[in-house]
Formats: sequence, C-alpha cells, structure tokens
Amino acid sequence: MSAAAITLRFVGAAIPDGELVARFVRHRDGAAFTTIQDRHGPMVLRVCRRLLGDQHAAEDAYQATFLLFVQKAAALRRPDAVGPWLYGVATRVARKCRAKAARRAGPVTVPDPAADPADALTLREAETILHEELAGMSARYRDPIVLCHLEGKTRDEAAAALGCSLGTFKDRLARGKEFLHARLVRRSVTLSGVLFAGLLQADRGSAAGRELFERTCEAACGGEVPARVAALATGFFATKVKLAAVALLATLAVGTAVAMMPADPPPAKPAEPKPLPVAKAGGVARRGDPLPPGAVARLGSRRHRVPSYPYNWYGTPDGRAYFVVQRTEDGAEIHRLDAGTGLVTDRWPVPPHHDVAGFTPDRKRAIFSNTYIHYSGLRLRGQNDEPKQTWTLTLYDLAKREDVWKQTQELTDAQWKGIDETWFSSDGKQFLGRRRYSENGIVCWDATTGKELWTCKTPGQALRPIGYAADGRSILARGENTNEIHVIDAARGRVTRTFPILSRDDGRNYALSPDGTALVVGTAGTAVRVWDIATGKERPAVREYPKWAATSVAFTPDGKTFVTGGQRVAHLREWPSGKVVRTIDLGRDRGVDEWAISGDGRRLEVLFWGETALHFYDLATGRATPPAVGHTGVVYGIAAVPDGKVLSFGKDATVRTWDVSAGEPVGQLAVEQDLNAGGFAASPDGTVIAVPGTDLESVQVYDRATGKRLARLAADHWAMLRLAFSPDGRWLAAWSGREQTVRVWDVRTQKTVLHLKLRVSYDIACAFRPDGGAFAASDEGRVRFWALPMWEEEPSFPGKVFAPMGLAFSPDGRTMAAASVEGVRVYELATRAERAHLRPREYPSHGLTFSPDGRFLAWAANNRLVQLWEARRNELLKPFGGHDEPIRGLAFTPDGRSLATCSDDSTILVWDAVALANQHPRAAVRAVPRPWGDLGSPDAVVAYAAMRSLADTPKEAVALFAERLKPAPAIDGAKLAAALNDLDAAAFAVRRQAIQDVAAFGPDAVPALERFLKTTPSAEARERVEDALKKFRAGTPASDRLRQLRAMEVLAWIATDDARTLMERLATGAEDASLTRDAKARLARLRR
Repeated sequence: MSAAAITLRFVGAAIPDGELVARFVRHRDGAAFTTIQDRHGPMVLRVCRRLLGDQHAAEDAYQATFLLFVQKAAALRRPDAVGPWLYGVATRVARKCRAKAARRAGPVTVPDPAADPADALTLREAETILHEELAGMSARYRDPIVLCHLEGKTRDEAAAALGCSLGTFKDRLARGKEFLHARLVRRSVTLSGVLFAGLLQADRGSAAGRELFERTCEAACGGEVPARVAALATGFFATKVKLAAVALLATLAVGTAVAMMPADPPPAKPAEPKPLPVAKAGGVARRGDPLPPGAVARLGSRRHRVPSYPYNWYGTPDGRAYFVVQRTEDGAEIHRLDAGTGLVTDRWPVPPHHDVAGFTPDRKRAIFSNTYIHYSGLRLRGQNDEPKQTWTLTLYDLAKREDVWKQTQELTDAQWKGIDETWFSSDGKQFLGRRRYSENGIVCWDATTGKELWTCKTPGQALRPIGYAADGRSILARGENTNEIHVIDAARGRVTRTFPILSRDDGRNYALSPDGTALVVGTAGTAVRVWDIATGKERPAVREYPKWAATSVAFTPDGKTFVTGGQRVAHLREWPSGKVVRTIDLGRDRGVDEWAISGDGRRLEVLFWGETALHFYDLATGRATPPAVGHTGVVYGIAAVPDGKVLSFGKDATVRTWDVSAGEPVGQLAVEQDLNAGGFAASPDGTVIAVPGTDLESVQVYDRATGKRLARLAADHWAMLRLAFSPDGRWLAAWSGREQTVRVWDVRTQKTVLHLKLRVSYDIACAFRPDGGAFAASDEGRVRFWALPMWEEEPSFPGKVFAPMGLAFSPDGRTMAAASVEGVRVYELATRAERAHLRPREYPSHGLTFSPDGRFLAWAANNRLVQLWEARRNELLKPFGGHDEPIRGLAFTPDGRSLATCSDDSTILVWDAVALANQHPRAAVRAVPRPWGDLGSPDAVVAYAAMRSLADTPKEAVALFAERLKPAPAIDGAKLAAALNDLDAAAFAVRRQAIQDVAAFGPDAVPALERFLKTTPSAEARERVEDALKKFRAGTPASDRLRQLRAMEVLAWIATDDARTLMERLATGAEDASLTRDAKARLARLRR
C-alpha cells in the first residue's frame, strides 16, 4: 500500500466522505479510494453476507459494489452520503447474485402456503429479511437508518451528510423505523425492541480481510477481474461496466507504491437521468407480478385478486389452485391462480359473447353459455320480437382445450336459455342452471351429453338453487320473491313441498350440511339459523357475539366442522353441535362479502365487502397470511405531487403514498368512504386530500401528513363522483353527471361559491385553468367559464362545444381540450377557435389530462386503453394498456415523463410516456411556405400547422424569432395614469376620450388596471376599467400579439439552449408587458 494511502487511513477519520469522493474524482486519488473502502467496506460485506449466506458469493458481490462505485463516483448526487449509496448498490448486486444462483439450482420446493413462516425463522434469516425490506424502502427513510445504525454515525453527522436539518433528520429516522417495522410485520417477522436495534447496529467485525481488500484495489486499478464479478457489475445504471477502462487509481497497488497517473480534466456535469426503459415484451415487477408490454412499474399487486365482477372464485379439490373469470377488452378469459403465490399460472380465452356459467366439481371442465346480442334499428311491420339467434351451451375440457359437447338451438330473445350459474350433483352426472330471466326458472341438463332433462317453473316466482341434497334425489331452491324453500324432485323437476324460513331481506348466505339433513343460513342478525330439511322445522340457532353479525357460513369438505361469522371474527365449530373449536380474528371491521373453505379443508378464504383481494386464514392455527402489498380493491383515483410521489385512493378506504422509483408504498391514511363513490383529489402541493363521505352527501377534507380531518363540506346526494382542487388549493370542485350538479367550495371558509343544477344527457366535466384565474364546466353543447376569485360568469365559446367526457387546460393556459363521443377537440383560448380535432379509433371515456410540460395529452380510451396525443407533432400514438380491469384515473408525474394509471384491478401501472413517443413512427411534418405570416392568422388550424413546421426546424425557428421578437418596451405610465384620472372628468367628451386611451394600451395595461382597481376608484371609474379588462380578456388579440403567443409556445416546444436564451432575453422586457410575463412563466415551467 502506498505511503499516501497509509497516511490517509490514519487521518481519514477527520475527512468527510464528500471530500474523499471529490479527491478521487478530480485527481484519481487512490488513497481516497482506500479510505472509502476501509470506512464503508465492513457494512457492505456484512450486507452481502447476510443476503447471500455464502462467503465466496458475498466477496464477489463486495468487489462488484466497489467497482461500480469507481465507475459512478463522478455522478453521485450526494457524495457526503456515499454510505447509503453503497448500501443500495450492495443489496441490488446481492439480489442479482442470488437470482443467478437460484437459476443454476433449478426448481425449488414451494413452501406450504398454510404453514406459519415464522415457525422456522432463525436470527440470521430475520436479519436477511430485514436487509431485504430496508433495501426496498424509499431513500428518504432508508438513508438515515443506514447512516446511524449500520455505519454508526451520530445524528448530527448523518444529518450533515444528507444535507438536512437535525429536526428533519430525526423525523425521517423515526418514520423510517416505523415503516421498516411495518414491512417486517408483513413478512411475519416480529422482533422485540432490543433485538430490532441489535440487528440494526453497526458491525465492525465484518471488516474485509486483507486479501479481499487488496483484490478489490487491484481490480479497480485495471487488474484482472474474475468473470463472475464482471457479470455482477454489468447491467446497472443503464450502462455496462467497462472494467478494462477502469484503470483510474494512480496510487493503488498490491504491496508496493506505484507512480502517480496524470490528472484528467474535471469531469463533465452529469447528464440528466435517463427515463426508465420501456419493456418491449411483458416484464416482471419488483415483487414478481407480471408487467404488461410498455409498463415500467406496477404499484401494488395482482396476487390473489379476483375480478371486480363477477367476483367468484372456484377452488380445486386439492386446495392448490383456484379459477377466476377475468373480463377482458375482447370478452373474457379463465385464469388459473396458484393458491400459494397468487399468480396466474395458466389462462384460457372464452369464446366471444360467451359467459362462463361454472365449472365441474373436479375443476377440469368449464361450462360456457352465450348471450343474446341486441341490435338497434327498425323492425319490420308487425315484428315485435328480436330475430332468432343460435343459442349454445358448451362443456369445455381445460386440459385438452377442446369442446366435450355443444348444444345449439335457434331461439328468440324471449326464449333465450342463457345461464350465469351452475350447480352439480354430487355424482357429477347432472347439473342445474338458473336462467337469467325469472319466468324461465331452473333448468337441468345431463352432464355427459348436454341434453336438457327438465325445467322447473313457479308462477310469479324466481327460483335460485341452493344445491343437491346428500342423497342426490332432492334439490333445494329458495324463492327470491318470498321467504320459502322449495324442495324439487331431482329426477322429474317437480316441486314436492315448500317450507317457510327467513324473509328475503334477512337471509344472507345459504349452505347445505354435508350429511344432507339441514339447511344452514347466515343472517343479518347475530345468529346462524338452521332448518331441518326433512320436516321443514327450525332447529336451535347458532349464536354469535351480540355486537357482530352472522352473515356467512361454510362447511369443511369432511363435513365435521363449519365456519360461521362475517364481521370481525369467524368461528370454527363442530357439526352439528355448534361447539366453538377456534375463534379466528379476521382483523377487519369491514364485513365479509363471500367466503369459502379450500378444497383441502385447511384454509378459510375471505373476500371483504368492496374488495377484490382474497384473505387467507389457517383453520388449524387461526393465523392470517399477510396480504400482498397495496390496495385490496378498486383504485378510484390517483394524483402526482411535487415531491415525485404518487397518491392513490381505493375502495378499501385508504389513501396510499407511493415511491414510484422503489415501487413501494411509503405511507397510508385511513379515510371515510362510501363503497359506491369514487371521487378523489389532492391539493397541488400534496398536503391536503379530499374524498366522498360515507353518507354520500358530503366531501371529507384531510391533512395528508397527520390524517386529521380538516373539513366536512355538505354536498348534493351522490354529487361527488369527481373532485378537483384549484391550482392554489383554495377552491374545491365536485361534480356528477348522474345528479347533474356542480358545486365549488372555498376550502378555507367551507362556504359554497358556485352551485349549478344542469340538464345534460350524458355527463359533466370540469377543470380549473392552471393560473387559477378561471373555472370551466361543460353544459349541454357548451362550455361555461367563470372568472376567479369573484366567480363571475364569462362568455362561452361561440357555437357548439361538447365535453361530457373530459375538460383539460394545457399547463400554459393557452389551449383547452374537450372530449366527447366525437373524439377530442383542442381549442386555442386566445382565438376561441378549434386548433385540432382528434379522432382515435377508441372513443375517449374519461381522465383527460395534459402532462406538466404540455407535450402530451392523455385519456382513457374505451375504459381499457390509454391514448396519448403529442401536441408538438399533432400525432396520436398507438393506444396501449395492460390493466386487467377498467381504468379509473390517470396522472402524469411532475417531470411529465411518466404516466400513472389506476384501475379496478387494485393496482397502478407506470408508463414511460417519452419512451413510448420515441418508439412511435414519425410522420413527416409538412413545410409551410410563409410560417411567420401564418403565425398571425386568425385561423387556428393554419397557425397550428405553421407552429409545427417551425418546431421541426428548431435552429431556423429560433433564428427567425430572434430577428422578429424583441423585449417589450414599457408603456407610457404617465399617459395611462392621466387617462385613468380622466375617467372621472366632468365633461363627457373627456371621459369618452379617456376610455379610448385606456383601450389603446391593449393587454399590456392589464396589470396596471388591476392595480388601479385595488385602490379606491369611483364607482363609474371602476365600472369602465372592469369593462376594459373584460374586453382585453375576451377579445381576439391582434395579429402581432397572436404571433408572439404562438412563437413563445414554439420556443417552449423546442426548449434548446438557444431557445431558452432567447426567452431569457425576452423576459427582460417591461415587467407588465404580456410578452415579458409569458417568457418568465414558460422559463419557470421549463426549470421544474
């Protein structure tokens, strides 16, 4: 080791990490590298050892980590926090090493999903899990833990390294520990406070041995690098590690000093972070969930999720899998999910216009029934019925992927035999189907041939089968319009007798005892009711706790026990005594919607009200399997906030905060919420959120940081299906096409400032202008505008403007998009004229939104796809999608590069909008002969073509604008002041001339006139100035002003250094001039 390195190792404790990194970057100071490795090596090696459990693999990962540091040192954002950076790299390298080892080892035995994961958990395994979870946390909360607990820094030292105040650091450290503890609990790791702190304490006993230390130095010097280490260090940071070119350390050598290498010039400024790569084919998210093509991240999980409709699942007899029917854009698919992992392992497309009516008891075959297709149009005279169509009933073999049999018949709509549920006899020889129309009753088919055996109808009564009795000779069905049970002869289909039970409103869940003697009914009360099938008389009820309902019941396959409950707890009971064997805490206050017992009898599978995630409880121990991370039901809405986080509001009554880069939730807030209302809004600064109240007649406003409810705003019933804050967070708007109302509150005073009752045929859309100066709402065939803060209505656009499916303003406030079944129309607000009419193949459904930089306009297309339009090129990109359920909301991240979409499938997908645009084939932009002249055209379409042509030749465009645009001169303040003073003159001619003089100043006088109104002018002077302002704002600008507006928009599109320089020069003009204000505003947006 060189003398310099030895000296620095002894005095290095006094040198901050940031200075060591700077020395290494600027001068290739090998002694600095040696000190960094000596200071942080023990932590890196311990992490690698714990995550890999193999000494040799850990040393390889250790070397790869420091070689990556050599490569990326110049690009570190916080050199003083190099320790947390090394920790993050080490965990990623170790995970890569572990994945390689797993692939070499081949398939592994899947652990028993019912087993308790904590039973065989050792201390070493607990620490491994701790590091896995710590690595997955946001750097904001992970770095303080790494610095204090893994590297032993004091809080003052750690706060200085992270560049924050001590108070901020303490808050992040405390919250980080809370998040880490919660993540460990989800992994079934419960540690005492002492043990938790012990696993996090710094460990100097893991120091790298001399041989490993010197091998790492030698490799960093450009020496020989083992292939396995090179492979580990390849593929990070979107580049490959060029190990042969990493001969950067001048003073590093093994045992002897080497000559000092000449210093290279200072490194260039690090490039802006590259966007996440777009997956060309379906990829895998961080937690193993599948990613659709084009998505770069999934927030939340699709594991153990059933469809939002129909929310049935069909378990296999061995309990290892279950089937669901997933609706798709083109129809439906059958999905087979692994009961252990919750991931889809196989899928089968369902024929178009068919439904899956059920599965055979062995789950090897499915029954398909098609739907009647109704065609609109005129009928022939005297023809009252729809024409006949081919009805089919199919038994489909899942293993062979072929039909076993198919029955067909030509039927009218009234005769149609479509079924949506089936019930099989215990021997599997016949099955029942409930027709969709109540008058058609129950139908029985031969399961072997598909032949129809009989139909059972009861006049004026809809029958719903409960199932076959144990002997197979009788069928029990309940009357949906009465409180009677009908006993049907299974051979002939005749009702042999009936007996009364509960009223229709009291019965919740029905089950036949396996011994065939009893009907057990979950109720709306606190008892499970039991009826003797042979006599029709009620047996003693099974009582639950007084304060909890007994809505659900299910029998285990062996018939010896059954489960009752439905709210907060479930009871495993002996049959028929009802004696409680075990009480299972469901851990939820929300009631049970459906539940079932797995085919192997080991697991209770529960679906709670309003959710789509299955929750599992071990019947032997009562323990719950931790659910997959994320929302457990529909995600109603999302919002991106300035710190880069994404907020989401779900049907599970939570608002979650997501770190997009890590793909992990970093916060959760429980809110009041009704299952049927999905409005959600976040204030622009992300500090306040609004959701509908449980009464459907209010909007609840919360402080996001503390969870404290700030306000309850009284609203119209069902009138908060959409919510939006104004840009300054002062106003909150709620609207509903269903109730045809719009209401806006002042959040500070909680008073209503606007309340509209409209008459629309479809829906309503609303939006605030980005500068906060106006609010817009769609009405039937028009868009109405209100000026803020006075809420005075302004003139609407001339002609018809339809926007029931979305309204959106561009970030610069110069354009407005309106969505309808005709497509999306883009209007230029200065001229109030249509700039473009976008006609995609799929109609826009909702979610119309501009990206923060104005480059893209996005919306949900036909509820399933996302459509992007690139404003600069007037191009519709190819629609994309990947959610398993309809899309609910869209939000761009603050940098405008990524788009997040939320869905009924309980997850959020993140898409790289820039990469998707770059992949789209570019059409040639038509050159415009006289672009400067066309920029001033009153025809917005002509001007828009000129703008695109100029943007396609950026150098020429900037040169043209530099020649034609100059900083705006100041208006004659004295002359304007005199004109304003003359507005109160006694002579009419003087007042009239003063009005003309004020109007002659044009829009550049607007700021001065607004300041004048804040003084105490006379009523007459105020009225005349307000009239002038209205004319300035509503009138069409002159050609010169239109050229300025459009040229500035083109410069923002181009955004090169030359374009920015020109805008900076134009921003030096007169402060009140509209050109100056426009240039400043666009520069501010470009800096974000």
